[in-house]
Amino acid sequence: MRPKTGNGYRLEFTQKLVEAVPDQPYLYQQPAIKTRVSVELGGDSLRAVADVVLDALRQNGYKPTDLSVSRREHFHLDELTGVRLGLVFLAVKRISKANRLEAISLGIRLMTAEELYYWYSKCTGGPAAERAQKALRVLLSEE
Repeated sequence: MRPKTGNGYRLEFTQKLVEAVPDQPYLYQQPAIKTRVSVELGGDSLRAVADVVLDALRQNGYKPTDLSVSRREHFHLDELTGVRLGLVFLAVKRISKANRLEAISLGIRLMTAEELYYWYSKCTGGPAAERAQKALRVLLSEE
């Protein structure tokens, strides 16, 4: 995750991809890209989940003041915190109603590790990812 500027303040969530094992190249069809952008978030959506972002930073040894417009370095999060934050970003990226944003954020905070990994894999992989994101939004915000 790293701050971006431009059209308002935004955060970019990137996922570090698994690297190929040298003695098992057949498991990977092509050399893996090191990272990929999962989702960017800004504006009202980012403000609504700022507490989740700050909690994630604190859990990984960063201070809230480390998050600034001038920062160009990535924040490195542990896997579970990254999955939780990534899922929050994916789930709220197209939501504008404050009550839905809060319900989705709270629902993801209350998920167990197993639920987080399940939904993150559904919401990021394959052609049905957007449908899974919509299903998660509906499940958590009851709309």
